[in-house]
Amino acid sequence: MKITELAEEYKQQSEQLKEKAESLRRRASKEEMGGEAWLRIQKKINAYEDMAAECWGIWHKLAHYYDDVEDGHAL
Repeated sequence: MKITELAEEYKQQSEQLKEKAESLRRRASKEEMGGEAWLRIQKKINAYEDMAAECWGIWHKLAHYYDDVEDGHAL
């Protein structure tokens, strides 16, 4: 697998995780769910957002790998 292909997979994963977090956010209503259930959903949303950020960071490093190599700043 090429670095660019791997980078694209991480980018797609990041986008999917962001979509999951946004979907949960739209459905989460503190008034309808109650305190504990709402907090569990918020923790899931935060976890999805954290994972998305990690994937996005990996994508960025991989996507710019060849630029960094040319500049002499390889990972």
